[in-house]
Amino acid sequence: MTKGSIYKNVSVVDYSFQGLGVVKIDNFTIFVPFVKTGDEIDIEITDLKKNFGYGKALNYDLNKVECPYYYECGSCNMMHMPYGEQIGLKQKTLLNLMHKNLIYSKLEYFCSTDNREQYRNKISLPVHHVEGKLRLGYYRRSSHNLIPITKCNLANDTLNSLITPIEDILNQIGEHSYNYRNMRGNVRHVVLRGNSDNVMVTITTQTGKLKDEDYLVSELNKYDFIKSIIINTQKSKSRVILGNKNRVIFGNQYIDLELAGKNFKVKPNAFFQVNQEMTNNIFDYINEQVDFTNKNVIDAFCGTGTIGLALANDAKSIVGIEIDREAVESANLNKELLELDNVKYICDDIENAIVKLDIDGFDVAIVDPPRSGLAQNMKQALVAMQLNEIVYISCDPSTLMRDIGELMMHYEVETIKGFDMFPNTNHIETVAHLKLRKDKDE
Repeated sequence: MTKGSIYKNVSVVDYSFQGLGVVKIDNFTIFVPFVKTGDEIDIEITDLKKNFGYGKALNYDLNKVECPYYYECGSCNMMHMPYGEQIGLKQKTLLNLMHKNLIYSKLEYFCSTDNREQYRNKISLPVHHVEGKLRLGYYRRSSHNLIPITKCNLANDTLNSLITPIEDILNQIGEHSYNYRNMRGNVRHVVLRGNSDNVMVTITTQTGKLKDEDYLVSELNKYDFIKSIIINTQKSKSRVILGNKNRVIFGNQYIDLELAGKNFKVKPNAFFQVNQEMTNNIFDYINEQVDFTNKNVIDAFCGTGTIGLALANDAKSIVGIEIDREAVESANLNKELLELDNVKYICDDIENAIVKLDIDGFDVAIVDPPRSGLAQNMKQALVAMQLNEIVYISCDPSTLMRDIGELMMHYEVETIKGFDMFPNTNHIETVAHLKLRKDKDE
């Protein structure tokens, strides 16, 4: 087998966890994009590694999808698959990771959704010059080359309705996109966040200003659902989307978004769940698993405080910990607006803050870490606290299962459940419920 080799009438027998089709040739695995299990295809080998390779389907009728950019765009990767197969693959991924980490517990059935498109309340659009014109879009798969778009099928209609008008306005005022190679230009990203009646527009710039901000505001004021326009300054040479400096040129420094029947004020840099329907499902599930009544709770990696504040009415006290200053400001604002006096927030690195807390004072921990999972000293601190219960919310099931495997000497895994927070992508949101082993509580 060599690069460029062609094989005919081979069967797609499985999917990789990223949704690539799996083909076996003389027991050697080849991954092929955009095909479905059961297909008989001709393939060309495009790349070879030591233990696997990649191929492309030849003369293959690509599955019809509604998105015109799907087969080039790198934002989603499972739209060509039947939804039932998407859910089955995600459930299988969780099960395989559980077995790999020797976690033999109850895996509940994956939480699916009827809203497989238009579920995102936030999109971040890179800005580049394409054929002499400033354009908004997404990056091509495995590249930093822009595909200009007029609509993202995963975003709600209100956000989509602003893509072309904002692009036109930026061109009319003579703005230039930032070039990461020569570090010239100004506009780097346009971030749209919100729902049908409440949208924040954040424009990330190198200089912290636009050529004609008054014109931008006057044109965007034609859309009565825009409640906030913000200019963000990002001078970093990296491709990190937002810098730390924001300047409001219209409206408020936050927008209102709803979760669990409560209204939250969210600032531009603060994390807030992009799929509100599925987040509500997660909150309902956590409430089914854990009785927070009269409990002292740690809400680690709390962001804008949504999880803790959604549970605060039942808990005795909640201490939220978050390193992002703007997120903590949003959390404190939301706490005041909800008139809750049993919640407080600590702005600090999670590993520093948690080891300073009174280890005897808490009953339950909710942890929602980044993809890297829990640092070793934090796991040690959680164990030292002898918490009765831990709720672990994860956006990366591999680091979740690794961390659970290390905690199992002290905790029993009650349940694990996946949630389809990001339909048409391979991303999985997972909730695990752990209880202190009885012999550790004696």
